[in-house]
Amino acid sequence: MSLKDRDQLISAIEQKDQNTLSDLCDEINPYLLRILGAQKVFGAQADDIVQNTWLQLLKNYKKYNGESKLRVFMAGIMFNKIREDRRSQKKYQYEEDADKIYAQTFTPNGWWVRDPETPNRRIEAIQSMDQIADCLEGLSDSQREAFLLRELEEESSEKICHVLGISVSNLGVLLYRAKNKLKQCLEGQSGG
Repeated sequence: MSLKDRDQLISAIEQKDQNTLSDLCDEINPYLLRILGAQKVFGAQADDIVQNTWLQLLKNYKKYNGESKLRVFMAGIMFNKIREDRRSQKKYQYEEDADKIYAQTFTPNGWWVRDPETPNRRIEAIQSMDQIADCLEGLSDSQREAFLLRELEEESSEKICHVLGISVSNLGVLLYRAKNKLKQCLEGQSGG
């Protein structure tokens, strides 16, 4: 992004130009939601994190220097929001209300509200993604973030280093360890 483009973007954000902000949301939100999906964050929780990411950008838009795409800059903000959210969730683990779950699952006369999927069909549909997601959970936050930015979003090393605040050599180590851990995990799950 050129300095002129960055200045125009900053000016539009500063003036809260609705058209520009709407266009940015349309362009960037699917990107942010893909990252959240890979992090196993969905639904209202994902919406909250995306909203908090935008709020943080609107508070600190002047920190955006234009060296990377705005969406990459926002991914860095979002990774911090994901960490904050996970820390707060660990503090507040609520017990499930058994009556509420029962009412959502069964009709008053004891029938399923919705017929459950057969185990085999369910397993076939999600097995591969579950294995990958489970293996991703075994990575450290920094390894997972580096891996997702490189492999899912195909970002350059320079941009990833900028977002994560690390050196190129550190990125190489993170990616090497992440790939090795994922390989070992997937081979272990498949019996290979």
